[in-house]
Amino acid sequence: MKPVRLVRFYLAIPQDYEDKVAYEIGKMGTVELIGRRLETGKREELEVYTRFLRVIDRIKVSLDSVEETLPKPEVKKSFIERFKDAFSAPPKPKRFTGIIPHDTIKEMVDKFENELGKYASIVDEGQKKLTYLKELRIRLNLFKKHNIPIDIIGEYTHIFVKAGLIPIQNLSLLKDYIRPYNVILTVKEGIRKDYLIIIAASQRDKEDILKILSMLNFEEISFPEEYRKSPDEVLKQIDEEEKNIYKELEVVREKLSKLYSEAVYYKRYINFLHKVKSSVMRTRNLTIIDGWIEKSQYNTFLERISKVSDNKLYIEVEEPTHEYSIKPPTKLKNPPGFKGFEILTRMRGIPDYFEIDPTPIFTVLFLVMYGIMFGDIGEGFLLFIMGLIFYKIKKPLLGLSASALNKIGYVLMGASIFGMIFGYLYGVSFLIHYSKPIWISPIVNVMDIVIISIEFGLIQLVLALIMNIYISINKREYFEAVLSWKGVVGLVYFVVGIYIAIQFIVSNMAVDVFTRPNVLPFTILELALVGLVYLKPTIRNIMYKEGKPISETLIEGLGEFIEIFISFLTNSVSYIRLGAFAIAHEALGEAAWAFSPIIGFLPSYIVFNAIVTLLDGFAAGIQSLRLIFYEFSTKFYRDEGRLFKPLKI
Repeated sequence: MKPVRLVRFYLAIPQDYEDKVAYEIGKMGTVELIGRRLETGKREELEVYTRFLRVIDRIKVSLDSVEETLPKPEVKKSFIERFKDAFSAPPKPKRFTGIIPHDTIKEMVDKFENELGKYASIVDEGQKKLTYLKELRIRLNLFKKHNIPIDIIGEYTHIFVKAGLIPIQNLSLLKDYIRPYNVILTVKEGIRKDYLIIIAASQRDKEDILKILSMLNFEEISFPEEYRKSPDEVLKQIDEEEKNIYKELEVVREKLSKLYSEAVYYKRYINFLHKVKSSVMRTRNLTIIDGWIEKSQYNTFLERISKVSDNKLYIEVEEPTHEYSIKPPTKLKNPPGFKGFEILTRMRGIPDYFEIDPTPIFTVLFLVMYGIMFGDIGEGFLLFIMGLIFYKIKKPLLGLSASALNKIGYVLMGASIFGMIFGYLYGVSFLIHYSKPIWISPIVNVMDIVIISIEFGLIQLVLALIMNIYISINKREYFEAVLSWKGVVGLVYFVVGIYIAIQFIVSNMAVDVFTRPNVLPFTILELALVGLVYLKPTIRNIMYKEGKPISETLIEGLGEFIEIFISFLTNSVSYIRLGAFAIAHEALGEAAWAFSPIIGFLPSYIVFNAIVTLLDGFAAGIQSLRLIFYEFSTKFYRDEGRLFKPLKI
């Protein structure tokens, strides 16, 4: 249950072999390089790689922009076709495998940037022209709708004629302001919240009229000389111009698509080079590389690096210790059955390299708790089908990536199997008691399921404390391992507390039970342990000569005292929800039976099963995670690690 053991290596090679060694590291995919220096690699090299990666993103942006601009053909697919498409994986792009000289990479970047600049300018001009034509079309249709000649607008010897849009609320103001002038005003229905107006006035009043229009947010409509024809003729002209622009953009799209395919072919390789070159350090003749690798892979690594560098290398290796200056990364490695449940551990946070990988424990606890709360053969089978669909899906859905859906599907399949197992033990399928329970019936044996839930929770909490003691000892935190409320003192307090609680319950909750001869020693021990926890900060202050005032350490102790007294009690009671959800699940079956005379047996059970499968299935998962992440893992989980991320080409 420990993370994979790693070793740190320091490798020095002649610079002539740098690219070959880097490529070999990428092919292995088991090495994480350490890049922590202020000056690393060759600055000019890194700038070229950055330009390469940046130009790929820019090409994609331009390509997407063209795709959005071009009209999309309507493709109507049936539900079955769309469903099938979700399970067909998109073709994987081909990736470069090999080594490219730096000068060649620089030439490629220059070429991509030049071509992109040429195509991007065409796209930009085309989009601007299309936007202009779109606005022009809207205004032409407005003139056509009201049968207004385009050539009416203009400057004449004694008058001028303007057309445009004015906000509806400003029309009355316009009429008031132009009353002193000799003006002809025509008002028509406009667009949005504007009126279309045609205004004709004397040239001598032009300056005053234009000031009024400007003050009232008048948006003038004018047409260039080449469009001063009848609206129908101009609309045909616009159609033709748009068609030509789309043809040009279609050609550009094909060229950009080809350019993107060519550039993205090298993306993984260039990204890899950027990471490697950012991590190495160079002397005049040597390249120095250091990083982490699995201990079991080290000999293979050494053999392959020796081969590509013609044995011209110097290497040192060391295993990390607790006093190590750099925290080792954590690589989780679990058997196939538990591998898919690593998502639970990652959701909680990556454990430290020297801690326990809790994935197997999380998995077992999550599945059992889910089964207790959602015991139903039929509904469990439906959830299994749903999980299988998510696991097999190859395309994003509901805002989630295909990878995330696959992980959720795997967890859901495992949970649903345990739901079916407990459904068999409860004798329940599709909310119907099809047989006598092999184990218990939650809705009949209410106290039994509640007691079982609490007992299951107590076992979890004891396990969590044992794990914390082990981790603390492993990390050489001996003081915390013994005197902490999560250490030996807390464990003994909790176990003794369970015994006293049982005696209290079986004695019909008589208060004098705590002073009876068979319980009194345990009561005294319990009080002594609480006192020890309260004094723990003071004892630590004296032992390690921390120099804190006693008043401060006593206040710290009060916090620990409250935690040990309240946390164990509330955490234990929280597990009652396991039984509560199991009872609620079967109670909904009773509700379905109660409604069946009103709406019919089949409709009632179909509706209730649909509701319970979706809502209760989701709620059981949330509650299982909550109990694992809050009640259980907080007793031992430090969440201080970082994930091992090997470089892959």
